Amino acid sequence: MGVIYAVGLIAIVCFCNAQDTPPMGFNTYDSFEEVINETQYRQQVGVLASIKQHGWQYGVIDAGWYENLVKNDGSVFSDGYSRLIPDPVRFPSSKGANGFQPLASWVHSNGLRMGVHVMRGIHKQVVEANEPIFGTSYHAQDIAVASDACDWWGEWYGVNMSHPGGQAYYDSIVQLYASWTLDFIKVDCIFGGRDGHPADIRAVSQAIQGTNAVITLSLSPGLGATPAMAAELSPYVNTYRITNDLWDCFDNTSTNAPCPYDHVTVAGALDVMPQFQDFIGAQGLMGLSWPDADMLPIGVLLPPGQSVPQPTGLTQDEQRLLSPLWCIFRNPLMFGGDLTKLDNFTLGLITNDDVLGVHQASSGNRQFDAAGGVYAWRATSTAAAGGEYVAVFNVNPTVQTYDIQFSKLGLGLTCTIYDCWAQSQVGVYKGDFVSTIPVHGANLYLLQDCS
Repeated sequence: MGVIYAVGLIAIVCFCNAQDTPPMGFNTYDSFEEVINETQYRQQVGVLASIKQHGWQYGVIDAGWYENLVKNDGSVFSDGYSRLIPDPVRFPSSKGANGFQPLASWVHSNGLRMGVHVMRGIHKQVVEANEPIFGTSYHAQDIAVASDACDWWGEWYGVNMSHPGGQAYYDSIVQLYASWTLDFIKVDCIFGGRDGHPADIRAVSQAIQGTNAVITLSLSPGLGATPAMAAELSPYVNTYRITNDLWDCFDNTSTNAPCPYDHVTVAGALDVMPQFQDFIGAQGLMGLSWPDADMLPIGVLLPPGQSVPQPTGLTQDEQRLLSPLWCIFRNPLMFGGDLTKLDNFTLGLITNDDVLGVHQASSGNRQFDAAGGVYAWRATSTAAAGGEYVAVFNVNPTVQTYDIQFSKLGLGLTCTIYDCWAQSQVGVYKGDFVSTIPVHGANLYLLQDCS
């Protein structure tokens, strides 16, 4: 699918392989938690299809699609081979051993891609039933390690990767997902300092390579992730979390503070991202890989501990900081809000092609200055007309200014300044350009025709 990105006075048409650019899409968790059903998912995908020309392409169902919500006792649906399958009540098209294949086929007919969230390991229920591992003589109890259960979801036992059944188990579940024609797998409780399991990561990566499918592999959650972990494991995956969950908290002094325990804030991400900037677009699984500071908590959300959906707690300026930061870092863009409840501001935020252009068509993305709560990033446009992106971010409670000095960026004496948010040319400037940055806000510019 060709995606057109307007960048300044130019347009980029990107005929991209799935892993050549950071993924853009919708994830169900921030607005539905674990209870989304097929009707709701189809409604979300319908809206996603209406903005796919801006690059949005993945519809990802997050955790719990296999849970039996009628019983509501923690039980799950299995295919009898230790592999979990969709709840047939919530996802009626999955009945008759169809799995997600009919739904994925419908998503594909809309020109989009489908993904699911899964957990590292094997579920306690199939272990207690000692279900067989598909295509082998092994059973769940041969490979399950109860002492290695996920710290925050104890029903998921670890897998003994020194047993041949361990790789066979991961092969079997990936083969099932490939038979459903899924395009994206998010594996949770597998990456970071607390949850890191390198052997399992390699096993899932190997399983994907053993199919004929092109599947984007994403890792989560990322608490305690380090650049050393990124260097070791990014070649096996396509996206990997570098923070714990992000919700709609700008910093720990915001009106909606405190943020949930050990979660990252938007301002906090500014301090984490530079540590991973050398890994942006590094070699990954059958393509490139991208560090990931989590989803975009904007629009109408269902935050932890809440029973009623509510608008994001981020101000408009804070959202206008979040978006270009995620874009110039080339963070995977997964919209977390309810797409059927978009207001005009949010729709404009996620369909501004000049801002999205730096996300999909740039290189050399990095922070080059940080002082006094003001951060500056740059990236080189890879569009035909070229140019240099400069983004400035202000986490202070007061308006700030930042002097963009062309010579320090190696750009020459005179540049034409294009404001990506306003989608208009500011003018031709000599020597420098002083940007006024709102409270908790940001500006993104494209500097062109520098000489």
